Amino acid sequence: MEIRRKEKTSRCAVGVCEKERCLLPQMRASAMISLSYIKFKLEEIKRCEIIFLEGYLIINKYEICEFLAETFTKMNKQIIFSLSAIFLIERFYEKMIYISNYANLIFGNYDEALAFSRLNPNQNYEIEDIAKQIHTKLTPKNRILVITRGKKPVFLSGFDYEQNELNKVLFHDVIEVPEDQIRDTNGCGDGNYILLIYILFHIINKSKKFIFLQAFAGAYVAKYFLGESSLNCVKAGLWASSIVLRNIGCNFDFSLYY
Repeated sequence: MEIRRKEKTSRCAVGVCEKERCLLPQMRASAMISLSYIKFKLEEIKRCEIIFLEGYLIINKYEICEFLAETFTKMNKQIIFSLSAIFLIERFYEKMIYISNYANLIFGNYDEALAFSRLNPNQNYEIEDIAKQIHTKLTPKNRILVITRGKKPVFLSGFDYEQNELNKVLFHDVIEVPEDQIRDTNGCGDGNYILLIYILFHIINKSKKFIFLQAFAGAYVAKYFLGESSLNCVKAGLWASSIVLRNIGCNFDFSLYY
C-alpha cells in the first residue's frame, strides 16, 4: 500500500431521520494514490486474477482506473466495476461508460442502473428493459450485470449481442429480515475492501470457506473468485447483507462462516 503519513483517512458523515439515512463521504488519503506508485507495483498487481474498480476512483484517479482496466484486459484477466453512486454517473458518464466497457462484472443498485441506462427516470420500466438498455450501450463482451433492488429480488443478466436479447437472467429473493431486527443498513452493498482480507486468507490457508464479509458485493465476489455459479454468488451476497442489517457498525461475530 502507498503510505501518506501526514494525510488523514477518509470519513463519512451520516444523517439519520428515523430509519432513513443519507451519507456524505469525504475522500482524503484514499484519493491520493498515484499512478506512478501503481506502475511501480505493477508486477505485484499483475499477480491478481481479479481487479475490483470502484466508481469513486473516477473522481480524482480516472487515469488509474483506465490504466488498470486496459492492463488487465490485455492479460485476459477479470475486471469488476461498481457504479457506486448516481452523482458519479451524472457527472462522469462517458468515463463510467469507458471503464464499464472493460468490465466482466458490473454492480449497481436500481437507482444507479436507471441513471446509467439514461432512460426517463419519471417513467416506470421493467428491470429487464433497464438492463437491456445498459448492455446495448456497452461494447460486446461476455459480462454480467448485477442489480440490487432493496427488498425486491436481486437481478442478474448477460446479453446476447447477436440476438439482441438478455441471457443468463436470474432473479433471486432477498433474505427477509424482520423490521425489529434491522439495526444498520450501512455497508449492505459496499465495503469491498473486506474482499482483500478474504483473498489473503484464502491464499494463505487454502481454505474453501470464506470469512465473513460485510457486503453483498464483497461476498458475491468472494464466491466469484472461487469460480462458483451466479446463483451461489448471489446467495452468499444476500447472506452477508442480512448479517450487516442486524448489526450496528462493524461489530460482527467474525467467527461466522458461510
